[in-house]
This record gives sequence, C-alpha cells and structure tokens, in this order.
Amino acid sequence: MRKWRLLAALVVAAAALALLVSRLLPGSAGRVPTYDWECARCQYHLRHRVANAAADLPVITCPKCKTKSAERVMHFQCRKCWKKYDLRGSQATLANIICPACSSRAARDLDHLIPGDDEPVEGGKPYPGK
Repeated sequence: MRKWRLLAALVVAAAALALLVSRLLPGSAGRVPTYDWECARCQYHLRHRVANAAADLPVITCPKCKTKSAERVMHFQCRKCWKKYDLRGSQATLANIICPACSSRAARDLDHLIPGDDEPVEGGKPYPGK
C-alpha cells in the first residue's frame, strides 16, 4: 500500500512540474491567440487573449464601460483589389464579408492565413507583396 501512495505522489509531482515548466518556457504564452475587440457602446479598443477557441464568445464585457458589448474585430483583405478592412463580430457573417472598395466576396481572413491565400481571384490584381 505504501508503494502505491509513493507512486501516486510521484505522478502528481511530475505532472505539477511539467505544468510549471510549460508555463515558464519562452514562447509558451504566444500559443494562446490574442484578438482585437471593440466595444459597440463606447468604441473602446482592446486586445483579449482567448485560451479556448471552442469557448470563444462573440461578445465580452468591456473593461471601460462595464457593459457586455465588446465584439471581436476581424481583419480581412480582398483578393481582388487587395484592400484591407475590418468587421466587428456581429457584422462578420458570411453574407456580409464584401469588400467595401470593389464589392467582391473574395475575402481572406488576415487573422487566420492559409497557404495560397495570396493568390488573386480571377480578374483580380496580382498580390502587391510579390
């Protein structure tokens, strides 16, 4: 019985040590995504870390005016004219992601880039970064 208690204590100590080391390593804090938020009531801008993307809320409490009206700001770029624009959470439904400059629906999400996203849509200008 004593051996099992000692083994259990060692397992708990090893898990605690692994958790501590993972939090202290450089770059481990960078793994948690940070997003821009804007309050719909007072227009206060803030950056908020989201530890669990599955629990990501569309609206959070604004630290300035204390109302639950801060929405995530999503950054987009048109793949036709390459204009950058932002939309708040409630505005960024799939039907509303339209370029304000050319009315194209060829947006790329600048917060979550994927390979090949710098290719223009048919009839679009070449990517300005090339």
